[in-house]
Amino acid sequence: FSFFFVCAMAFRKCLTCQEVKDKEQHFTIEAWKCNSCVGGGGAKAPAAPAAAAPALASKPATTTTTTTTAATPAPAPSPAPAPTAANWGSQSHSAKTDDAPICHKCAQAVTGPALDAMGFKWHPDCFTCCVCGKPIREVEFSIIDNKAAHESCRPKPNCGACNKVIDGMILTALNQKWHEACFKCNQCSAPLAHQKFFVEEDDAGKEIPLCENCTPKPSPCAGCQEPVERGIVALDTTWHPACFVCGQCKKPLEGPFFPKGQVPYCSKECYLTA
Repeated sequence: FSFFFVCAMAFRKCLTCQEVKDKEQHFTIEAWKCNSCVGGGGAKAPAAPAAAAPALASKPATTTTTTTTAATPAPAPSPAPAPTAANWGSQSHSAKTDDAPICHKCAQAVTGPALDAMGFKWHPDCFTCCVCGKPIREVEFSIIDNKAAHESCRPKPNCGACNKVIDGMILTALNQKWHEACFKCNQCSAPLAHQKFFVEEDDAGKEIPLCENCTPKPSPCAGCQEPVERGIVALDTTWHPACFVCGQCKKPLEGPFFPKGQVPYCSKECYLTA
């Protein structure tokens, strides 16, 4: 009998040269290439075909210019328009043109920037304060007796409620000037600025503002129970003229009458028969 000894060996194919070799002797485990291929020897794997380069167009290339918004400087901001009473004109007028506006103050043509205020055209230096005489450069200004004035030059009235100077918005009511916060209902102090209100007289005869809830309601008619705006006061109650009639014959009462309780009668006969 013959005996053969077989030794167990591990083999692996090299990923580069494609040769089957002993795994323990000829391979680097990390790359799975044989030592010859790792060192530069051994059979080389066929090179992958090179990608075809794109063909150049026969037409000559054109140059495209791209404009970026950020690269273009923004135009200078125009002056902000003044309130409705005044607007600065952005267009300059030539002295030779016939359309040049005429300044309301000096009656000369406005050949430069024109100021539009109070329905007229002005040279900027001609639009002056009627109190101090200096040009008005501010956006906001006041009008006193149809004349322009600096807001700081405007006479400041006293409030009809607190008697303090009104620096801001002025509310006019009942022939007086008020702070908006001071114009309130005389009874419940509800704010009345820009609200519907009613006017009554106090015991001294002075007009006072009242809200709708605090306004005295008309008394009901003793005959029909409907509110009476203007009527007849008799028997400690109020009547519509058409409702003030004899309780028996229903004739209108225009003269003396005979009362019985809260009912009027036109004659003694109606009084006795009732």
